[in-house]
Amino acid sequence: MAEEKRAVKVKAKINLKYDRDIIKIGEEFAVRKSDVTGMSEKGYIETVSEK
Repeated sequence: MAEEKRAVKVKAKINLKYDRDIIKIGEEFAVRKSDVTGMSEKGYIETVSEK
């Protein structure tokens, strides 16, 4: 996945798999804007900043 398509920097609240990446609790990573709302509502992530 091209990094420019991942536009929002977030922090994981749980261990999860995003695309092909394994993300551990507390790690910051970039996600697509289209995924932020759903993941936030489920409590998987918290938004840190937009790129």
